[in-house]
Amino acid sequence: MEKHDVEQKLKSLLAAKKTQGDEEDWWREVIEYMKTLSPSGVELEIMNLVSFDFSKEMQDNPNFYVARFLRALENTIRSKNDSDFVQALLNCCLKNNYDVVIEDDDLVAQIKEIQRSSNRAFDDLEDMLSHNICMISHFTGVQISN
Repeated sequence: MEKHDVEQKLKSLLAAKKTQGDEEDWWREVIEYMKTLSPSGVELEIMNLVSFDFSKEMQDNPNFYVARFLRALENTIRSKNDSDFVQALLNCCLKNNYDVVIEDDDLVAQIKEIQRSSNRAFDDLEDMLSHNICMISHFTGVQISN
């Protein structure tokens, strides 16, 4: 039975068999679900990722759900979609689960990879913007400084 009639759909999406093997598009469903929630619903779902339920998924890795959620965020960043929303989710996840993340080297490594992916995505966007400014400047004859 779920506490306070909370559905905890996020855990079921993260635990689905399709998330285990190939990294196709399972994370899109996770992000789309998170978009349907209110801010308090998002925070509640993220807080529930580190609960003390000893489900099958958490037998081998007590931080299974947090790791899967971080993988979903990383895949979204790599796809160059919803970057602002993903940053907000990451902020909420770190705010609520900081102590758990710091104690697990694998989660720290995932956070570092998310940071590298975010930096690469930002650099790509910045390069594209600079290129477009250069093209506009060239074709219009107007000097634009960035």
